[in-house]
Amino acid sequence: MTAGSTNGKEAEVFDSEPVSGFETAVESEAVEVIWEGEPVSPPQVDWKDRYLRLAADFDNYKKREERESKQLRRRVESQLLGRWLEVVDTTDAALAAAEGREDPFFDGLRGIARQMHALLKGAKLNQMSVDGVVFDPRLHEALATMPVDTARNDTVIHVERAGYVYEDGEVLRPARVVVGKAGC
Repeated sequence: MTAGSTNGKEAEVFDSEPVSGFETAVESEAVEVIWEGEPVSPPQVDWKDRYLRLAADFDNYKKREERESKQLRRRVESQLLGRWLEVVDTTDAALAAAEGREDPFFDGLRGIARQMHALLKGAKLNQMSVDGVVFDPRLHEALATMPVDTARNDTVIHVERAGYVYEDGEVLRPARVVVGKAGC
C-alpha cells in the first residue's frame, strides 16, 4: 500500500493481485472517476469500501448462523427433555408409592431414578424449589386455589408437578401448583 498526497490530503492506493475477469470489464468500458481533482480508476475507489462491507456482512452472517444454531439446539433439547421429564415423573411417583419397601425391584428402580436425575443435572437442568414461595406466573401453573390465612396469601402451598429450569434461568417446564388465597 502506498500513500500519496493530493491537494494536501492523503490518498490510499492499494497494491493487490487483480481479480480475474474484473480487469476486462473495467478496461472495456471507458470509465473515469475524478477524486480530489485527479482521475482514479473505479477499483481504487471501491475496493476498500467493498472489502469492509463484505467482511462486515460475512461477520454478521456467521454470528446470525451461530445464534440460530444455538437456538435450534436448545429447542430440540427442550423438546426431548420435556418428554423425558414425563418418564422421570412416572418413575418418581412409582418410588413414592413404594416408599419404605425393601425389594430388589424397587432398589433397581431407585438406581434408575438416580441416573435419570443425573442426566437432568448433566443437561444443566434443575428442579424448582417452589413450596412456600410467592406465586409467579412465569414459573408456576396454578391448578387451584385454597383458602389460607392472610400471611400465606398468593403463595404456593402444594406442588402437584415439579417444575424445571435451566441454570441460565430459562424455564423448561413450569411447576403445577395450588396457590393459597386469603378469604376464599
